[in-house]
Amino acid sequence: MKKIAILTSLIGCLTAIPAGAQETYQWPATETSTELQKFYFSRGTPVELQTTHLISTKDFEPGDRVYLEVAEPLMFRGQTIVPAGTRVRGEVATVQRNGHFGRKGKIEIRLVSMVTPHGPVRVSGSEYDEGESGAVASFGTMLLVSGLGFIIKGTSGYIQPGTPVTARLDEDLQFTYNPSARSLARKGAEVFPDGTRTAAPGFSLRD
Repeated sequence: MKKIAILTSLIGCLTAIPAGAQETYQWPATETSTELQKFYFSRGTPVELQTTHLISTKDFEPGDRVYLEVAEPLMFRGQTIVPAGTRVRGEVATVQRNGHFGRKGKIEIRLVSMVTPHGPVRVSGSEYDEGESGAVASFGTMLLVSGLGFIIKGTSGYIQPGTPVTARLDEDLQFTYNPSARSLARKGAEVFPDGTRTAAPGFSLRD
């Protein structure tokens, strides 16, 4: 009986060794500081644009699409939110072609939307140009020679490439920010672009 008891104890010890050898350890997951936080530029924030091609009363009709691009990027704490070159869509709002009796051409474009890395956003703003009137020359000619004033025209309206246009966000522009370089307490907070531009309605230099 003693031999059986000793043998049983030895078997128990041998079977316990593999169980101990199979123990595993789980290391705690390393904390990361790259969690993205959500912020937004409020409606009314200005965005500096420029036209990319010639827009004239000769070639465009009301409703035609036109395209502009962002001239100055929107930045937040060193991160580019809307890069320069971002496309902005607009449309021709009104066209008045130059005509007889010195009527000058007029054209107006209206901004519609901007496609950003964080999704499309509505924008508002417009640009207007009108040609030079020939009314003075036309009037003088008509006094001297009846009927000749009819063939004197004003000039067409042109919006040249590179014309600066200030747009404003027509809705909040939400974006994500990587706070790894700096801890920010609030999520979903209203923020303002980097820079030293003069404050205007809907735009504050508050950090």
